[in-house]
Amino acid sequence: MRLEDWLNRNAEEGNAPFHMPGHKRRPPFALPDPYRIDVTEIPGADDLHHPEGMLADLQREYAAQTGASQSFLLTNGSTSGVLAAVSAACGRGDTVLLARNCHRSVYHACMLCGLDVRYVYPRRAGGFSVCGSLAPEDVLEALKAAEREGRRVRACILTSPTYEGIVSDISALAKICHKRGALLIVDEAHGAHLPFCADSPEEARVRAEGLAYARAGWCDLFSAEKIRFYPLSALHLGADLVVQSPHKTLPALTQCAVLHAGEDLPGDVRTALQKWISVYLTSSPSYVLMASASQCLAFMENEGRARLKETEGELAALRRKLADLSVLRLLRGEEDGVFGTDPARLYLEAPGLGGAAAERLRGQHHIEPEMVTRDGVTLITTLVDGPEELAALEAALAETDAFLASVDGASAEGAAPAKTVSGICTDTETDLRVPQKEGFPAADTSPIEIFPMAGRTVMTMENAFRAQSEAVPVERAAGRVSADFVYAYPPGIPMLVPGEEISPEGAAYAAERHGRDGNLHGIDDAGRIRVVSEKTDAQTSK
Repeated sequence: MRLEDWLNRNAEEGNAPFHMPGHKRRPPFALPDPYRIDVTEIPGADDLHHPEGMLADLQREYAAQTGASQSFLLTNGSTSGVLAAVSAACGRGDTVLLARNCHRSVYHACMLCGLDVRYVYPRRAGGFSVCGSLAPEDVLEALKAAEREGRRVRACILTSPTYEGIVSDISALAKICHKRGALLIVDEAHGAHLPFCADSPEEARVRAEGLAYARAGWCDLFSAEKIRFYPLSALHLGADLVVQSPHKTLPALTQCAVLHAGEDLPGDVRTALQKWISVYLTSSPSYVLMASASQCLAFMENEGRARLKETEGELAALRRKLADLSVLRLLRGEEDGVFGTDPARLYLEAPGLGGAAAERLRGQHHIEPEMVTRDGVTLITTLVDGPEELAALEAALAETDAFLASVDGASAEGAAPAKTVSGICTDTETDLRVPQKEGFPAADTSPIEIFPMAGRTVMTMENAFRAQSEAVPVERAAGRVSADFVYAYPPGIPMLVPGEEISPEGAAYAAERHGRDGNLHGIDDAGRIRVVSEKTDAQTSK
């Protein structure tokens, strides 16, 4: 079957899309015939690599509507924005602090820039098999550890919201990073809607200031947190560079993305952004995609903000009903290890039954999830989904839950809660107080589905990726140095990384996942992985 035939058939007969792109194949506006409007950089069309006319105006309007100090339109998706942001912020050999659950594009950027990567691990979402938030005290300790080694961290990079919709305390992280001279780069690809959840950028700034007052002790922090439904964007909470994908959660075509600069971004980094964007952005950016981004922005400015307000009540009602399911457990944002969540993202977990749940949703209810793992399903709702679509989803999940309970006798009980601690993390050197939720968990090092256990780093990613390599069966790869990335997509988070010595647990886990799913990138059809050749002299050099 030809691609266009499949796409047409899927449009006519396909399952209801609770996945990307955010327009859900029913945008609230019409785009002209793409062939009729598709042009190149002819006179009057402006040039995205050197915008001076209407494209420059469009980028300024994005900044004005989102609250950024400067915005850059991208047609290569958020991947190009991540690559440009890291390249502009960091020089070769710089030390960066990387959340271990970052998207592969962040790892690719670190590899291409030859960076010295130090990891910080997110907490486990209590009772669930997914990563929770990045704890401010863990970031602070990692920054101090690098300093004790004589290394100054140039940037901290994390994902918020995650694929499951979990957000971190960006305000606290920004303060910690800035106190110690590090930039904060946030992959907010899944949060392009968040800047529009306030009535205006000014309202978002006021809310962010209110949280700052709460953090300073003028009012209760978590009372201030609870007055809003959607979390604030990292743009309003002190992040220096923020990358967003309107195509994921807004009515824009796939690959529409934006890179935003924060107000206090250093001038040298700001100057370097356009240069690096031109390196990674296609030299022939699609005017069809740029038109889609323009229409999306106009819709959000005129109607989208109001529609997001309407979704608050609709999603709150849906989440209340889903919280009563017996087998499929909804991630609610109240778990240990979770600072907050995007309520538009639905992650439901039933250990060992994720595939069965997805099969039921597809076969019986004609609903297509965004992501399916062994233990759960992720569904994306956007402002295009109205009460009718949400009601159909609620009914489908309720029936699927009852079906799983009847055929499997599954228990609604989850894993034991993580051991918790409470209190305040204090940086005595900077007098920085980082309030934490009561019951924020102590570090939980138990394996998480998306990455089992990182091995010892013995080479830089760049050196290992470029090194002479050989293919070996993944089950016999323990002790060898990985020469490639291994990950499931989605979510695209590497479980094995070039330059790391593959642990026995890592090899066994990758082999099990390959045998179970057979869709791991980085493992070939014969079940082999690329490892650094034993003849490589540089194997032990970092």
